[in-house]
Amino acid sequence: ISYALGLVLATMLYKEFAPEGVPFMSFGLFLGVAMSIAAFPVLARIVQERGLQKTKIGALVITCAAIDDFTAWCLLAGVIAIVKAGSFNSSLYVIALAVFYVILMLKLVRPFLKRVGDLNATKESLNKPVVAIFFLTLLLSSYVSELIGIHALFGAFLAGAIMPENNKF
Repeated sequence: ISYALGLVLATMLYKEFAPEGVPFMSFGLFLGVAMSIAAFPVLARIVQERGLQKTKIGALVITCAAIDDFTAWCLLAGVIAIVKAGSFNSSLYVIALAVFYVILMLKLVRPFLKRVGDLNATKESLNKPVVAIFFLTLLLSSYVSELIGIHALFGAFLAGAIMPENNKF
């Protein structure tokens, strides 16, 4: 529903707010996706303030919000690919590269970072080169996603999503 409302809003705002040369399809897609995104941090804070974080409903709400957030980022990356590519064939190419990039990050980079995180799981073993590895992963992921034709923010989001989940680290 929120996507449809975003498209309706786009029809009303297009003439006044769309930059010169931006087609309605691009403006409408972007506004529709933007209206569909839930504020995950706000929802997490509400769940925490209500003391629901350790209940089944709290876990369900946070899980659904995380899935919604991830889906929205993927949709936003797709919209950006369509807008930047210009043509349908070019957008398919950009989307295929983005899918390949996500698979590469999940299958190659994530296990590498997990191994680095496991080897440096204590404060004593955590040093500047290890921090540099994680920081460079973030920067390179952003840069590569920008080269592909989607926004650098998607690359940063993906780098954060594949970071090791080691509590000690």
